[in-house]
Amino acid sequence: MKSLLFFGVLLTLMAFGCCPQQWTAGAVSVNGSASERLGNRNGRLYSMNGDKRISVTELHEVSVMHLLLFEPAVETRGGGSALETKCLGAVETFTWKLGNYKNGPFDLTEPHLTVAFDGETNTVKIAGRSYDASQGNLFAVWLDPKWEAIVKQLESTVIHREPLAEVLEEFKRSLPLESDVQAAKLHSQVPSAKPAG
Repeated sequence: MKSLLFFGVLLTLMAFGCCPQQWTAGAVSVNGSASERLGNRNGRLYSMNGDKRISVTELHEVSVMHLLLFEPAVETRGGGSALETKCLGAVETFTWKLGNYKNGPFDLTEPHLTVAFDGETNTVKIAGRSYDASQGNLFAVWLDPKWEAIVKQLESTVIHREPLAEVLEEFKRSLPLESDVQAAKLHSQVPSAKPAG
């Protein structure tokens, strides 16, 4: 009787556009992200988060991927990101508005970086290139002056949701010879300048 009830609920959910793949054990669906800008250079640390299906009634919170993103040393007057999810897929798009916020120029092309996750194949796609997340879910990304991505996938995985400061430490442990990575600090880790007085 329970299986008949479950089947009825599943059919009802499917009729309203629900994703049937999300009910498969092992399926990962994205449900949000966390990000903090770097405090000592242009860039940010980004984590995409989700849930892994253990059984029909059980989910575990997971981190899907982490990016340590280094931006070019150019002036920006704003930007942002947007996360779109559909079934077991998710796409985060980062955009930047170039120029001085007061003086412009205001007609420059807005560069962007697209990061995607496919929970069915456990694949990460960054700037159009695919990576198997089972080989590591940490990615160091440098954007060159033309905003082209140089990606380094690390053979390291942080699957549990951790504070961003802990994720940054894992990047540092994994890339001990990368001076950019070793010097990186989150905005919250940089003391605010105090007025002279």
